[in-house]
Amino acid sequence: MQDITFICCVESGFLESQTVLMVESLRRYGGAYKDLPIIAMTPRFGPPISKLTKEKFKTLGVLHISFRAKNKFSWKAFLNKHYSMAKAEEICDSEFLCWLDSDLLFTGEPTGLFLEEGEDFTACPSDVAGASCGFDDPMDIYWKEVCSIFGIDIESLPWVKAFVEKKDMRFYFNSGIFLYRRETHLSRQHLENTLKFFEAKISS
Repeated sequence: MQDITFICCVESGFLESQTVLMVESLRRYGGAYKDLPIIAMTPRFGPPISKLTKEKFKTLGVLHISFRAKNKFSWKAFLNKHYSMAKAEEICDSEFLCWLDSDLLFTGEPTGLFLEEGEDFTACPSDVAGASCGFDDPMDIYWKEVCSIFGIDIESLPWVKAFVEKKDMRFYFNSGIFLYRRETHLSRQHLENTLKFFEAKISS
């Protein structure tokens, strides 16, 4: 079994029950992955999670970490994921980090998370929503603009096949669950790139 730490977000409210249910399903049906460490992050100021959630986390072996990220784009809820993963890179010593959205439900062992030698990252290219399927795709103009921020030629992006539609699309994946080698500092770079993207004020 690979050395993995699972990371998720939790906040006061409906996300508490979702996160607890997700963790319970992993602990019950995760097979070889069921006993791996899990950290639930709360990366911004707000009401505390409930006593019941804290008790559930203790029973399930979940470490809860609350911190206040210096986030000037706090209106963008998804940035909680970026800040949580960047924090995980700082405090974890496991070889791999794996992000889990709270609305996931495990019904079996997630064997697709295994990384072979020479592989640094794995995720699912689930569907074409938001992606570009080529130069004649309406989304291609947007992604050319995004690539230009980072000095990337859009034609250099690899092609992947959407799991749902079975269509080829430019490199794009669903971020509900992904795994990578911590030493790559992928999440730190992802956060920096996302903030740079927001500063550029490009809209789709």
